[in-house]
Amino acid sequence: MLYVFYVDTGMMLTFDMNVALDSVSNLKQVIARTCKIPQDKQVLLISGGESLMENTRVASYSAGTDTNPIFLFSKNVIESAIPPPASVDYDSDEDLKEQVEGCLSLTPSYDTVVARAQLAQQFHELACKVTRICQGLVHDQHLQQQGWAAVVANLEDVTSLFKSRLQTFSQRYRMYLEKRKDFIALLENFDEDLQLLSRIPLLSNLLSASSGTDQNGEEKQQSLLYWISSSSGQAGLEEVADFCRRGIEQMDEMILAGLTAEVQAAEEAASNSSMKEIKGLEERLYGLEQLMCETKKLVQDQAELAQSICEIDNKLLMYHESVKRLQKHLKIVQQIHLAPQLYLSAVREVVRRRNFSKTFLEWACNLATEASTIHNSEVSERKIFNESIEGHFLYSLFPGMDDFPPPFAIYSPEPFDMRLPELRISDMENLRDVMPSNVRSDVPCFIPWMSYPLAKIPCKSNEESPGHDLFTSAVEAVVCSPSGNELARKGDTKLLAKEMDFSLHGSCKEELQTELVKKSCEVKLLMERQRSMEYCIKMLKGGLKKGLSDLVQSLQNELKTLKQQVRTNRAQFWDFAHSLTNEVNEALSRIQENFKKEKECAIEDVTGPLLKQLEEHKSGILQLQEQLECRQQHVLALEKEVEEKKEEVADVMKRLTLEHEVELDKYQESVKQQQEFREEEITALQLDMSSREKMIEILQCEKEKLLEELHSKQEEKDESLDEIRTKIYLEFRANTEKLRSDWEAKVEEAHRHHETQKQELEKKMQNLQKERDNYKLEMDNLRSRFKLLHSETLGICVHESVVDGLKKENETLTTEVESLRTKQASRLQLEADRQTLFNEALRKATKEKEEEILRLTRQELFWRQECERLAELLRVMRHSDCAGASTSTSTVSSSLSTCRDKDIVLVVWDESRGLYKVQQDGPMQHFVHHESLPILGLTTPPSNEKYFQLTAQVMAKEYCRAKKVVEWTLEFYYELLDKQHLAILEL
Repeated sequence: MLYVFYVDTGMMLTFDMNVALDSVSNLKQVIARTCKIPQDKQVLLISGGESLMENTRVASYSAGTDTNPIFLFSKNVIESAIPPPASVDYDSDEDLKEQVEGCLSLTPSYDTVVARAQLAQQFHELACKVTRICQGLVHDQHLQQQGWAAVVANLEDVTSLFKSRLQTFSQRYRMYLEKRKDFIALLENFDEDLQLLSRIPLLSNLLSASSGTDQNGEEKQQSLLYWISSSSGQAGLEEVADFCRRGIEQMDEMILAGLTAEVQAAEEAASNSSMKEIKGLEERLYGLEQLMCETKKLVQDQAELAQSICEIDNKLLMYHESVKRLQKHLKIVQQIHLAPQLYLSAVREVVRRRNFSKTFLEWACNLATEASTIHNSEVSERKIFNESIEGHFLYSLFPGMDDFPPPFAIYSPEPFDMRLPELRISDMENLRDVMPSNVRSDVPCFIPWMSYPLAKIPCKSNEESPGHDLFTSAVEAVVCSPSGNELARKGDTKLLAKEMDFSLHGSCKEELQTELVKKSCEVKLLMERQRSMEYCIKMLKGGLKKGLSDLVQSLQNELKTLKQQVRTNRAQFWDFAHSLTNEVNEALSRIQENFKKEKECAIEDVTGPLLKQLEEHKSGILQLQEQLECRQQHVLALEKEVEEKKEEVADVMKRLTLEHEVELDKYQESVKQQQEFREEEITALQLDMSSREKMIEILQCEKEKLLEELHSKQEEKDESLDEIRTKIYLEFRANTEKLRSDWEAKVEEAHRHHETQKQELEKKMQNLQKERDNYKLEMDNLRSRFKLLHSETLGICVHESVVDGLKKENETLTTEVESLRTKQASRLQLEADRQTLFNEALRKATKEKEEEILRLTRQELFWRQECERLAELLRVMRHSDCAGASTSTSTVSSSLSTCRDKDIVLVVWDESRGLYKVQQDGPMQHFVHHESLPILGLTTPPSNEKYFQLTAQVMAKEYCRAKKVVEWTLEFYYELLDKQHLAILEL
């Protein structure tokens, strides 16, 4: 792209690169179509003050990039009294005040946190937009300053050229004044000269044969005046004399004095320093850059504050996770502590349940059989009796005779406890042998009354046995034991004792009493163990409470530290805000004072945009103050949240977890935005680098072109000097005395020519100095550009290399300029030495160019050979394809895309590497091992043209990181001389 900066409005114009390849007049036509500026009202300058000529190519000038654009000025805008409107994109101004008030009125909840976070994100995005706009405005202001510097440089160039022309004119005019009296005397004697010429006869021998005869053949006597006047006439000579008299009368000393006064006035106006510099502009730009740096620092401080809060939140979350892990580990330790007891209890419970289920099923089956028999017999008896009494008149005296007993317990229950492990009493005995102190000595027993049929239990008992009280107490003890818990839950202990007492007989009572005594002993042991377990549990609870209290105390200490840190940060933030406000106010006051002082400045077209920029910065400062107030409110809200967290320790973990999730989402979004911003910067830097590379290419082409033009001009000058010298020498030898005056005129003309050459050389020196200044200015622009980029990115090595290259080129140009200065001094001293030094410099430049041409020729020859080699390889491949298609034997198709085992590939000779390689389309290269070549009868290079390419089958391959890329074991197929069969060679 070609960049043209419109200085009057501060707008950058971009055009297609093809415009740079055309003339400047075409560029002006394109600008006229785009910006509606007439072509004759356009002024195009480049950095350094050089004006673009109409018939010159745009690419011949070292300008047109984004950092060094072509500066455009409009004469219409300069001549107009109304300044042009500034082309500034202020973007859409969003009013967030209502949203802030709405968020402040929300109730404390998670949705409120999300809404405030989104509003803060909008503030951040808006601030980023304003920052980008400010940076663009500052960049445009820098470009306008560069454009003004180009105008000043152009003014200085015009002034210096005007001074040189004035010097030449003054010198010639003084020479005229010195000879003015002689010219006046010459004109006074003009009539006498004419009379003298009229008396001098013209010799007949000097006339031609046809010019001096009359009709009678007599020759006319002619004077020299007549012969001179025959072409123009005597009246023409009189007119020339009158013209010279009028010119001499007009051209006197007063004209020179008047012109000198006018020139001095113009020089004083051009050298006025107030017209060359805008006062306070650099200070204003520096202040704007400082303000942007302070805003970036404020954003960085806010990020650090958020990071500190996030770190404390991470600490709280870490302690919360530590407590959770501690609780899990304590549960595991508690389960390990209870594992032996629970294991033994579970084994005992399994044995008890298996015995109970077995006994219960037997008892239930017997009960169901007897109940079914009793029920059936009762029902049959009632049916028989009802059949006998039914229909009799006495049937009405006995109501309810048709009732039947309900079917109770006539069906056997389904088996249960079938999935329990097969543990028996012998297993408990084994455990008792291993751990006698932990395993109870009793064996689980079943309930005795279940073994007796229901029919043997009497329906009612009016008297209780003598040992009923002892039995009841024993039953209560059994019920209190773990094995009697289910029976205790099912009914009252007294009823259970009654039912068991009804089924007891003499020998069974004694056995039961013995068992009950054992049970009571076991219950006592269990009570003691239970007390010890309760004591252990109390100890563990006490340790856990102590650990939790310590953890809560540490959390409270952390909260106090956080509160103190927030207060400290708040104080620092307030101090920084007050200092920033004071600095902003001072900057505003300074800007206002400078603006008042510069109201009477001559350049009013710059004042309007600066006023707008000042208003924009004021609005930006107000926005920053509003952001500061929002941040202060945010800090107050944080303090309030800290106080609430101190009062509500139980809800700290949950709230902090939610806030951490919100902060994490915000951080992820910020990281994503930063990544996108960095990618945009990298893209912009890549575009900048490409534009700089193009600029370097253009500069190189321009340099070569200038050197060629210099060489051609020098050759022309040498030829012209040789011709002049030869001509002067011949004329001097032929007409030494006759043409002495002419020779002096020639010498004077040669002297003038020498002065002209000297002036041209001085002009070239000035041009070289301008180019050097341009390079310096360009280097300064690059350094400022790189400084701006360095604050946002981390080290762009490519730009440093470009800067180094430009430095080297600048040093080279400096060396050339110094050498040219030395040559100029030597030319002033000795003209012959000057010519010799110039020829030596020319020979050096010619030698360098010849070396460059030779290098390019070698490169061209190398690439031509490479192209010929590739073309030959392609021809051989096509020839091999044709030969393979025409042969009568079995053909083998080669693979160019894959190189796997059993694939048929094409092996060709690579001249550049001196190896046989496999022809493949992929990036990986495959070569044949050099040890395999003698076995195959191949040589390097091939001895026969047919060995330039072979077809082969891949048998094995090996990847290698050394110089040999891939080693192959191939099965080669190649045609013999008779082309009748294929020979197979295996490695």
